[in-house]
Amino acid sequence: MPRTKASAPPQAPQALDVRLVPIATLFPDPENVRRHPAKNLQAIRESLATFGQQKPVVALPDGRIVAGSGTWEAATQLGWTHLSAAFSPLAVDLARAYAVADNRTGELAVWDETALADLLKELSDQDLPLPGWDEADLR
Repeated sequence: MPRTKASAPPQAPQALDVRLVPIATLFPDPENVRRHPAKNLQAIRESLATFGQQKPVVALPDGRIVAGSGTWEAATQLGWTHLSAAFSPLAVDLARAYAVADNRTGELAVWDETALADLLKELSDQDLPLPGWDEADLR
């Protein structure tokens, strides 16, 4: 049973405060425990260059990035000057807990291997971009 605290956010959906902001006003959380090795950043750069930014990073009002520090780093490397950011009302400690949960929930997902293989072949046959996938993945 999950623990609840009086400071927990409401469970009902709320409008997100999403804005296009200068990238220089955002910064990675210095206590972030998630790392982005070169292969990961290359895939993010390729995705941004191919598709543009399709989801905002999540930041606190002071600009601290809670989710999306890899996107921020890759966009910075690409020379981007602005990013879309969703500004969270969470307190810092709760935002850090969200950051860990956000990363972990993605890790717990699994691929439908057969459907993925079919889709990758279809996209590859159409010569569509597949950032993050290399030739070995497509065999």
